[in-house]
Amino acid sequence: MKNEKLIYGIGIIVLIAGVVMKISHLEFGNQVFLIGVILISVIQSLHIKELKNKIKELANK
Repeated sequence: MKNEKLIYGIGIIVLIAGVVMKISHLEFGNQVFLIGVILISVIQSLHIKELKNKIKELANK
């Protein structure tokens, strides 16, 4: 993915914002935190899938 670092960075920012909101007991802190966790999880799973494909390609050579 070309913009993987950008999306991952946005996920980290959303996650940190959710943590701060939860600590401050602000509304929607749980939802913001959950969105950050899901975004980071999706990016990590795509990255793992990409790495597995690359390992298969190298093993076939």
